[in-house]
Amino acid sequence: MSRSMRWMVGLAVFSFVVYALFFSWQFAIILIGSLLFHEYGHVWAMQRCGVKVKGIYLIPFVGGAAVGSDEMPSRKADVFISLMGPVFGLALAIVTVIAYALTGWMLLAAATLFMVMVNLFNLVPVYPLDGGRVLKSVAYSVPRRVGVVIFGLSLFVAFVLF
Repeated sequence: MSRSMRWMVGLAVFSFVVYALFFSWQFAIILIGSLLFHEYGHVWAMQRCGVKVKGIYLIPFVGGAAVGSDEMPSRKADVFISLMGPVFGLALAIVTVIAYALTGWMLLAAATLFMVMVNLFNLVPVYPLDGGRVLKSVAYSVPRRVGVVIFGLSLFVAFVLF
């Protein structure tokens, strides 16, 4: 097993233990599954854009990161890759809420709420969140002064939201 693979597995196990201690082992499995599914959305998009993928790393109480080894081929690709994590995550939340409606299992309701909150929070336009990565690509695509104004407004909006 490679060194990076040991890190990925070690962080995943550590994340599971931490989440299981704070919540329950069932919720820890759902939480880690939802984080992995979100990050897989980024991996899927990276593969479509020709970006080599190093792996997915889970970080307790922070979330996860899908790490690519190459520079982004374009700003358009960066936006696509950034948005696919929340798109996959919100799609999984839809499946989970349907499962809750069919079963009435409250853990699925809690998981759905958590997934929606995490994926929407991830769209806040503050770097390094996915929304911030999208904003960065947009701001770098316009004249410099306009980009600075966009960044300033995003910081103000983020401050108000937090």
